[in-house]
Amino acid sequence: MGLTLAEFAVITIGILTNEGIPAFLPTLVKPDTRSFLVLDHIPPDVDHRKAVQEFVVKQGSPSHYLIAVRSDENEVTIGHCESAQCEFMRIADEGGGLVAKPAPKPQWWWLSE
Repeated sequence: MGLTLAEFAVITIGILTNEGIPAFLPTLVKPDTRSFLVLDHIPPDVDHRKAVQEFVVKQGSPSHYLIAVRSDENEVTIGHCESAQCEFMRIADEGGGLVAKPAPKPQWWWLSE
């Protein structure tokens, strides 16, 4: 499963269109095992951005993975990481629907530092 960031953006936008950004749960995709892992039961006081990174570490810090996490009230950040090199996109509603745009590494992202 050679999932690109652009393809992951299309999948994520489809989910967000049905569920909405406020209901979105952090997700980890491990292409090598074809696994989509959704983090549910996160305590209300835990930041989802931190939780998804800690989950990557608990999964053994795979060398290739994708993440999706609500990064702001009306925004989801997705990332594609391979061999500690990550690229990111932000998905937000720009008035005419959800749009994914390339983004720099978020300040809250500490895994690929």
